[in-house]
Amino acid sequence: MVYPDCSEPELEPRVACALDAGDGTGWRLVFEFDPEGPRAREVDILVVAVDGAPVQRLSYPLERGFLPPELTDLDGDGLDDLLLPLSTGMVNSEWRIAFGTGDGFADAEGEPVYGHTVEAAAPGLFAVHARGSAGRHDVAFHARDGLAIPVEATVAITFDEEGAQCALITQDAPRPEEVYCSAAMSN
Repeated sequence: MVYPDCSEPELEPRVACALDAGDGTGWRLVFEFDPEGPRAREVDILVVAVDGAPVQRLSYPLERGFLPPELTDLDGDGLDDLLLPLSTGMVNSEWRIAFGTGDGFADAEGEPVYGHTVEAAAPGLFAVHARGSAGRHDVAFHARDGLAIPVEATVAITFDEEGAQCALITQDAPRPEEVYCSAAMSN
């Protein structure tokens, strides 16, 4: 079966679609929805190999949403990771992360992350950008530790007549403020 690319901007929400991994695994992730059936608030994801053989099946609950799933290397290990928007809001969204393992995908431990953008920041470190108010933007930096994704540090970006200002909020962060602020301000 031929599926549209999930990243196509014109694609309607909750329509079956596919994403191809760009990390050399050759995997295709097929996202299947049943919007009118008993599993209307769920998505099934079938990971298939180049030869069409199934690698893994994943299922997740969905609340509401209009953002597409994404494949990107969040942790810098060379494997694509799955970003799945579970619930999308007007500004921030709830994202489930599943890390690519070479054998499939493994869910990050703990709660989903909340923000409008999730992106790689440095090897083993990714950033979750969230808007707190019209004048403040917070960026939480998560360090991957196995499947755990604890927050390593948070910065606040505020806006005034002089432009954007960045300040480290976290006490005793393991890296200098400039490292986090440079990564936060580059997006």
